[in-house]
Amino acid sequence: MTITLDQLTQAVASENLEAACWRQPHFTAYVLRSRAEGHPFRDFAHGTLDAVLELSEGKFSLRIRWEAEGQALVEHGWICREAPHMNGGGIFSDVPILDEDGAPLAADADELVGLAYEFFSYQEIESAIAPVLPVRPKPESAPSLDADFFRPWHDRHKRHGR
Repeated sequence: MTITLDQLTQAVASENLEAACWRQPHFTAYVLRSRAEGHPFRDFAHGTLDAVLELSEGKFSLRIRWEAEGQALVEHGWICREAPHMNGGGIFSDVPILDEDGAPLAADADELVGLAYEFFSYQEIESAIAPVLPVRPKPESAPSLDADFFRPWHDRHKRHGR
């Protein structure tokens, strides 16, 4: 069994999704790399977010990349957003997805990556990502609200003669 890009696009469209899916989409977030030190300029995380759609044509896994950064105050948590500039997004399936000419598309083809990001643009991704993010500890020395983290170089001594 195969599916065309147009058929998949129509099935994934937000207004047709409930009618096309056999079950509610299942979302899974993975953290690929992170650091949580409690510092707003150094805390980060990034990973993948998958949504599994079960259509009559087969099972499709839509994947996007996401990134998160720590907010200025640790108690405010993380800011999460899509990261289309990172590689790894696409639509993965055992069912071949064909373009307009009938040629099979690779899972990471631009058309499929764009469709995955379009699907997730209608979803609340932060609620799926937040549970897998590391807990940000309180910084050992909390900066004041007006700290600019400027580190002057005036204590450096020049080496002469080398």
